[in-house]
Amino acid sequence: MTGSPAQRFVWLLPAAVSVVLFWPGLQCWFQQDDFAWLALGQGIESAPDLLRALFQPMAQGTIRPISERAFFMGFFAVFGLDALPFRIGVFLTYLVDLWLVYRIGLRLTASAGAAALAVLLWGVNSALGMPLAWTSSYNQILCAACLLGALELWMRFADTGRKGCLWGCWIVFLLGFGVLELNVVFPALAFSYALLYAPHVWRYTLPMFAVSGLYAVVHRMAAPRVRSGPYAMHVD
Repeated sequence: MTGSPAQRFVWLLPAAVSVVLFWPGLQCWFQQDDFAWLALGQGIESAPDLLRALFQPMAQGTIRPISERAFFMGFFAVFGLDALPFRIGVFLTYLVDLWLVYRIGLRLTASAGAAALAVLLWGVNSALGMPLAWTSSYNQILCAACLLGALELWMRFADTGRKGCLWGCWIVFLLGFGVLELNVVFPALAFSYALLYAPHVWRYTLPMFAVSGLYAVVHRMAAPRVRSGPYAMHVD
């Protein structure tokens, strides 16, 4: 599947194109919601304070302890208001995303060219403009890494039957709930792959659906409902 050693590095060319395209994002300073997250760690004097800072619903009821709370508090504790390390962290995660796209494309097509094209098309998408320029949108870049990483491990498990890959998939899947709510869709991705390529493993997705469903219920109970403004849900 992985091909020759040279094929393992083909993804670097389209990755370089996408990095050059979004290079100005490395020079961006903090803006808008960034300052609220930067101030989150101020006044933490005990374990309950830390838990509250990490898990208390904020920003339209979101609970993202990894991609927002821990990310901002950790980097601010080490680098202060120097924005460049934050931006480098975002771009390094972005490179992981591109590498995972290549790995998945190579596994699906057995073609280094097709996989590299997937990296190029994914990497120059205009939708990446905001998350690669605004640090508060890091959750989107990290969520992509979680979804792609879990899927790559799932595909490896489906192809080889190695339980280590399945456990790795579960670990990345569960961590994704601390990154972005969108992580709930992963069981559908895993099931779709199983349905198309590996029907013998589809049943392993059933516990994943149960976990996603449980997360959705608990999150809805814990997070206050937004009743007005642009983030309120309207059904009409």
